[in-house]
Amino acid sequence: GNYIVALVVSDGMTGSPPVNAVVQVIASPKLELYQISRLIGGQDSLASLPYMSNGSTTVTSLGSSTVTLGEYKLKAIGRSYTIENLSATDAAGVSTASFVGLANGQTIVPGQDTTFQLVSTLTGNRRALQTYAFRIKETGETFMFSTILQTN
Repeated sequence: GNYIVALVVSDGMTGSPPVNAVVQVIASPKLELYQISRLIGGQDSLASLPYMSNGSTTVTSLGSSTVTLGEYKLKAIGRSYTIENLSATDAAGVSTASFVGLANGQTIVPGQDTTFQLVSTLTGNRRALQTYAFRIKETGETFMFSTILQTN
C-alpha cells in the first residue's frame, strides 16, 4: 500500500516546514498454500511450502465411487507461479489417485486463487499406498501428500 510520511528536518532548536513524501510498500512475491476446512464455520489454515504430510486414512463411502482426501487452495501474491511434475499414484495398484482442479503446467495467477482436491477411487477394503505431489517451477518448492488408504 501507499503511505504518506511528513518529513521535518531539525537541528534540535528549529525545524523546517513539513514536507509530505509518499512511500509505496510492495509485498514480496510468494505462493501461499491453504488447507481448506471441511467443518461448518471452520477456518482455512495457512500451510507452508514445501509441504509434506504422511499418514493413514480409513474411510467408509456411502453412495460415491470416490473419496476426497484433502482440499487445498493456492494463492499467488506479486507474481505468477507454474505447477510442474504433477503426479498422483497408488504404488499398490488398488485404486486410482488424482488431482481435481490442478494440472501440470497450470499457472497460478495473482488475484485468482486455485482450489484443488486430492481424490481416490475406492479400494475395496484393500490398502492403497498413495502419493500426491507437485513442484513449483519458479521456486523449486514441493507439495507431497502420502497416505495408506483403505476404503470400502
